[in-house]
Amino acid sequence: MDAADNMPSLPVVPAALRALLLATLEQRDATMAERDGRAARNKQLHHLRLS
Repeated sequence: MDAADNMPSLPVVPAALRALLLATLEQRDATMAERDGRAARNKQLHHLRLS
């Protein structure tokens, strides 16, 4: 049994594929926004540490 056996199958209906894609993109965007916020906060803290 390999990893492909554990993967859920993709929906065949175009509307379902679109919904899955949009949900994935939304999750990606939220993750990137969180990453960028943390990077900005780290930069602020780094400046405080060097002062």
